[in-house]
Amino acid sequence: MTVYISDLQNVINTKVKMITGRIRVHGEETKYYVSWIGALSCFQILLTPFIIRSVYATVRSVHTSFLTMKEKSHMLRQEKRRSDRLLNSMLPRAVSEELKRTGTVQTEAFEECTIYFSDIVGFTKISSKLTPMEVIAMLNALYSLFDARVNAYDCYKVETIGDAYMVVSGDRKSVV
Repeated sequence: MTVYISDLQNVINTKVKMITGRIRVHGEETKYYVSWIGALSCFQILLTPFIIRSVYATVRSVHTSFLTMKEKSHMLRQEKRRSDRLLNSMLPRAVSEELKRTGTVQTEAFEECTIYFSDIVGFTKISSKLTPMEVIAMLNALYSLFDARVNAYDCYKVETIGDAYMVVSGDRKSVV
């Protein structure tokens, strides 16, 4: 066992002398590289917090922008649904779809078309004797009957304002 230890000690001593000799030969060059590596390491250590802070601020800004765009997209979709519902309530579906698709609607001629206007005779006098809720209930009952008839046939309710009611029938786009 001592033979192995002494052989190992000789190998270690030989390697130490070899490394020491190389360090003496390349000592000045090694000092130069070590000093540059030290300077670059210090520079890196000093800059790292600034780089991390800058990256963090950029990521936070991008994330905030993403959330804002997501919220605005959601609001835009909701507003589009509302405007589509409003447009479809004011115009026949085929007309509103053409208007959304092309931005214009071509005028058309129909050989047979009926436009119905109704107006309650003496509405102002009648409503002056009723409470606002009674007027609303009366108009609601009357126009609910009209709406049921309009929906049963090939008609389109154009407008209801106060006591005026307008319906179109006979055109090929009147079904909503």
